[in-house]
Formats: sequence, structure tokens, C-alpha cells
Amino acid sequence: MMNGRGFNFRFGSVFSLIIIFFIYLFAYNQTQILGHHAGWDFLAFVAKWYLIIVVAITLFIILIPIIIVLLAAFFLWISRKRKKKARKGKVIDVDYKVKE
Repeated sequence: MMNGRGFNFRFGSVFSLIIIFFIYLFAYNQTQILGHHAGWDFLAFVAKWYLIIVVAITLFIILIPIIIVLLAAFFLWISRKRKKKARKGKVIDVDYKVKE
């Protein structure tokens, strides 16, 4: 569903996915009972690919931000680790005396 704010995946979408899944199961069962009848085969094919595409897009939308955040955290961790090494190399140990 699209509205002014972008893509929303809500309860209605989940409900329609469940309905499509049961349509796929029924159509697949009919192809097994009746033999490969063109109408039921086509319905099972369309329902299966609809489910695959919608679930893949949903997982893509969820996983891409997670992967980006993990990569950013990893590179931040690496850069902080390099800065600590650089600081340790610049320290000079000196003995001195103060005149009173």
C-alpha cells in the first residue's frame, strides 16, 4: 500500500498474504487431484510467484537497513582501533627535573 508517506506493510497486507498462501495451497492441491489442468496450474504459479516476490521485497526492505547499520558500526570500530594505534606511536617518554 502506498500513501503520501511511503510504503506501509500493515495487518491487511499480512492478511492478504495468508489468503494468497491458502489460494496457492488449494490450487496446487487441485492440480494434484485433477492432473495438470491449465487453469489450476496457472493460478498456483501466479500465487506462488506473488508470494515469493512480496516476501523477498519485504525482507529486502527490512534487511538492507540492518546491513547498512552493521557495516557502519564495523567501519566505526575499525577507525577507532586505528586511532588508538596512532596515538600510542606518538607518545615520547621523557625524564625531566624541575629547578627550584
